[in-house]
Amino acid sequence: MKLEIKVPQGIKVEIDAKKIKVTGPKGTVQKEIKSKVILVRLESDNIILETKNDRKQTLAIINTTKSIIENMISGVKNKYVYTLRGVYSHFPITLALKGNKFIITNYLGEKNPRSVTVPDNVEVVIKGKEVIVSSVDKEFAGLVAGMIEARAKVLNRDRRVFQDGVYIISKGVQDE
Repeated sequence: MKLEIKVPQGIKVEIDAKKIKVTGPKGTVQKEIKSKVILVRLESDNIILETKNDRKQTLAIINTTKSIIENMISGVKNKYVYTLRGVYSHFPITLALKGNKFIITNYLGEKNPRSVTVPDNVEVVIKGKEVIVSSVDKEFAGLVAGMIEARAKVLNRDRRVFQDGVYIISKGVQDE
């Protein structure tokens, strides 16, 4: 089986063995394809994904790899953005960013702050109660947004009453 991905104008793709590097106007994304059944190569302005067999598992791997590469290409054209909102009804929480640490303080009246380490390729902006997480790498943007949401999860209380937390309210590609 053979799949082709067309590389748009203004996007530069480099393939070195199993490493793919995509560069565009918003930044650079690099990933390693760890599958041994897929051959990845570059022909003029097309990325070619090839496999020798058509088994169901191999087809799933090649289609997933195609989606990952397409997400890399769309990410360097337009960043992926997750918007989160801090919600509280009992104790006023404070959201802050210090260096590469995102910090939630006074969550449910707790003395110890909760924190999430933000990787270098992810940008976090706080605007009042809203938190905007953006990156050219879809995987890292979603990972950081999910970690922030998970750090403010209500435990050992009735979730119908205590609905405090930081929740993802929208996700998608940044508008120009």
